[in-house]
Amino acid sequence: MQISIKGFFILLTITLALQATGQKLLPVLTVPGKNAYTHIDKNGKTVLPSGRYVTPAGKTIQITHDPFGMAVSPDEKKR
Repeated sequence: MQISIKGFFILLTITLALQATGQKLLPVLTVPGKNAYTHIDKNGKTVLPSGRYVTPAGKTIQITHDPFGMAVSPDEKKR
């Protein structure tokens, strides 16, 4: 079985085209809490809406919903 020059170039073109369109596998980076629901856990990991985890470092105080503009002074009085 002999392949003509034309058939060889067609086969070569198809082979090169398939190699050029092959997809490279790249790692996909995602946040750790991608499939977790947003929640607040006072004693452990809290899941933020962005999917990140937050663990409190110190004492936590339960406050009201949307405490915008609230400050806690050094004498621990809420203002």
